[in-house]
Parts: sequence; C-alpha cells; structure tokens
Amino acid sequence: MPVDESKSYASRPSLASMSSPTRASSSASAAVSRASSSASVNAARQQRNEESVRTPTAALKRDDEFFLRTVFLQAGDTLFNVPRSGLPANSNYFDSLFSLDFGGAGSNLESPVRLDADITADDFRSLLKITYRPFASDQLPALTVDQWMSALKLAKRWSLSDVRDKAVSGLSLQMQHKTPIEKIVLAKKYDVARWFEEGLVALASVDKPLDPTVRKQLGWEVYARLMDVRERGRAGAWKQLVAFVDTSPSGKGKGVAGACHQCDFTHSIILSGSKSLEDHLPHPTPYGDLVREEFGKELHNMKGYTGSS
Repeated sequence: MPVDESKSYASRPSLASMSSPTRASSSASAAVSRASSSASVNAARQQRNEESVRTPTAALKRDDEFFLRTVFLQAGDTLFNVPRSGLPANSNYFDSLFSLDFGGAGSNLESPVRLDADITADDFRSLLKITYRPFASDQLPALTVDQWMSALKLAKRWSLSDVRDKAVSGLSLQMQHKTPIEKIVLAKKYDVARWFEEGLVALASVDKPLDPTVRKQLGWEVYARLMDVRERGRAGAWKQLVAFVDTSPSGKGKGVAGACHQCDFTHSIILSGSKSLEDHLPHPTPYGDLVREEFGKELHNMKGYTGSS
C-alpha cells in the first residue's frame, strides 16, 4: 500500500519543537549560574561587612604620613577645604579650633570654621600659599606685595612667627623702594622692628630739613624724639670733624677749608665741594645706635628685634 507522504511529513515533529526543550534547559542553567554568582558576591560582601563591624575603628592604626584630616573654613563668602597639616604649625589659634577627634566646627561642609569678618578670601589664600606646601621647598613662594602683606597681617593676628619671618624676607626687595615714612607706617601696622629702625635712621641722617608732612604722619611725640636724635647726631658729627681738622695736617686736603688752628671758633668751619656733612667725616655718624637708644622700648616690643640693624 502506498504511503501518504504528506501525512507522514506532517506527523514528524518540527525542528523548532525538538530544540525548544534544549534551549529552555540551557537558559535555565545560565540563570542558575548567574544567581549562584550573585549570591557568592553578596555573601562575600556580607562577610566583609560583618568583619568590619566586629573590628572597632578605634582598634585600627592610622598611618602617620597618609591619614589626612581635611577641615573646612570660611573667609568672607568663600569656603576652603584643606588638610589640617596645610594650616600653620605650632599655632595656638588653630590648635584650639581643631581637637584630635573628628566632629564639630570645621569637620564638614555645613559647619565650617568662620574666620574673623575682616579676613578676606585673598588674605587666607595668601597665607595658605606659604603654609600649605605639598612639595615643601626652602625657596619662598612667588607672591605679590599685596599677598605678602596679607600673610603678614594674619601672621600678626595669630602670632605666626614662621610666617612672619618668611613674609618679611619675601618683602625685603620691595621695601628697599619704600620711603622712610612708608617703612615706619608699615612697621607699626605689621609690627616689624627692622622696618621701623630703617625708616627712623633714614630720616635722622638726611641733611635736608624734613617735610612738614612728616610731623603729621609720625605724630608729635615720635617727631620730637626723632629731632632730638638728629641734633645729637649732628653735634657728634661736628665734634668729630673739628677734632679731625685740629689733629690732622691733611684736613684741608679732605675738603675742609677755613679752619683756624690758632682760634677758638673751629666750629665755624666752612664745608665746600660736598653735598653732605658725612662726606667729610673720618667715621660715619652712628645714627643707628642713637635710634636704638631713643626708641629701644618700641623696638623691643616689635617682632624680630635683634638689637642691631
């Protein structure tokens, strides 16, 4: 009997129906594998968390070099976030602000330490450029005059002797171009003995009469004491000059003319060919000694006073 091929073919299972169970089995295996892997990861995480809970933080040792605590500070309308080690060292001010424990003012963005109202962001930034040196160097940072002055302002405010010394050194070149009055004014403002002495010595030793504005800028008391230093310096200079003329045959050759060695009026010596009395003296007038003698108390009360120029 002939076979009906159409019926025979139709009765055969399709390829799709034959492979479907295999595919389902493979997908199920993959899902089980992924679930197993995820479970393993979660178990490992849970184990680490349990271990961290069992190990108190206080029992962990903090690295001496690379466990950095950052603090938040506010100057004006600007926030700063720096390592505690980047702030001035050996500072009673900052040591009192930040205890050894975390927490409190300065520990987060919401509660920064608010600096005094007259301290600007530029002031504090200038200070940090000196104290926060990730790659420390013996060389002074390249700051502008205003930045050095800002650092000097905060150094005086918070008694930061190291910062003060660096600022004075950093300003040494610029201060050479300041007038004596400017040196004195800045010295009194920032408490720098060197500038105060240099300014007073310059005013005491100048030959020309002082400008009337000097009296107003110095104040009557300082001005009167400075005039006393000037007079004592000139009196000593004349005595030195007269003694030199009376005892040295070469006196006239030194630019001194009109000296009468037989008379009692050698103080009337006429100087010629020179702009300054000091040019005729064998030894310069010690105006520095006279200034330190007259203004010793003020100099001692200023920072960096050593007793000599």
